[in-house]
Amino acid sequence: MPNDPDGSAPTPGLSSRTRARVAETRSSVGRRAARLRGTSTLFDSLARAWEYDSEIGGGLMAGALAFRLFMFMVPFTVLVFAVTASLADLFGLPPRDLADRAGIGGVLADGVVNVNTLSGSSRLVIILISGYATVLASRSVIRTIIDAYCLIWRMPRLRTKRTRPGLVLIGFTLIYGALSTGIGRVRAIAPAPGLALTVAAIAVPLLAWLWASATLPHDGAPVWALIPGAVTFAIGVEAIHLFTVYWIAREVTSKSQTYGVIGVSLTVLFWAYIVGRLVTGTAVVNAVLWRRFEETHPDEIEDAHRSGATAES
Repeated sequence: MPNDPDGSAPTPGLSSRTRARVAETRSSVGRRAARLRGTSTLFDSLARAWEYDSEIGGGLMAGALAFRLFMFMVPFTVLVFAVTASLADLFGLPPRDLADRAGIGGVLADGVVNVNTLSGSSRLVIILISGYATVLASRSVIRTIIDAYCLIWRMPRLRTKRTRPGLVLIGFTLIYGALSTGIGRVRAIAPAPGLALTVAAIAVPLLAWLWASATLPHDGAPVWALIPGAVTFAIGVEAIHLFTVYWIAREVTSKSQTYGVIGVSLTVLFWAYIVGRLVTGTAVVNAVLWRRFEETHPDEIEDAHRSGATAES
C-alpha cells in the first residue's frame, strides 16, 4: 500500500476497499432483511423456507428424485410408443398420423414409427417388459418421495406399500398428459377458450397434490395446512408444462440431431431435476408454514391437541 508523504497510515488498496464495500453492503442488506422479516409475514416465510431447504439439503433430495423420475420416464416412454404403434395397427392408421393426433411430435414421433416396424409379437413383448419396468420404477419414485417427506417433516422413516401409489402415479401421468395435449389442441384452434381451459386445468394438479400431500408424511398437520404446497405445485406444474412445450421439446429435437441420445438424456434429466425441486419444495413450504403457525399460535395448537385427545378417549 502507498504511504502518505507526511508518514500517516497507508492508503487502503483497491482490493481492501472492495472487500470493505462488499462487507458493508452485506451488512446493510442483512439489516434490511431482518427488518422485513419482522414486518412482513410473506418475506419471513420465504426466508425461512430458503434457510430450511438449505439446511436439509433440498437440492440433494431433488437430485435423487430426478434420477428416479428419469428411470421412470424411460420405460414409460417406451410403453407409450409401443401402445401407440399397436393402436395404429388396430385402427389402420399410419403410426405418424396417430402420434400427431396424440400430441407426440418430432423425434418422439420417430420412436413410434420405429416401434411400428416391429412384429406384433415383438411389440407385445416390449409392452410387457416396459410395463413391468414402469411399475418397478414408479415404486422407486414413490419410495424416494416418502423418504424425502420424512426428512423434511422431521419424521422417522416409514415403511409403506408402494405398488398402489405407483399405479396412481402412472395413471396421473397418463391422464394429465392427455389433458394437456387436448387443451393444447383447443388452444391452437381457439386461443380464448383454450386459455380459459388452461387456467381451469390448474385445479387438476392442485386437487391431486392436495390429496397426495395428505397421504404422504406430514407430521399430523391438518389438511388446510397443506393447501399452500398444493397451490405451489399446481402453479409450478403449469409453468413446467409451458417450459416443456416451448423449450424442452425444442431442445430434445435439436439435441437429438446434434448430440444424439446423450443430448436427449441430459435435457430430460434437467427437466426431471426441476420436477424434483418442485415436489420437494412443496413439502418445504408446507412444513415451514406449519411450524411458523405453531410458533405464532400456540394456544390454538394446544386446543387442537386437547380436542383430539378428548375425541380419541
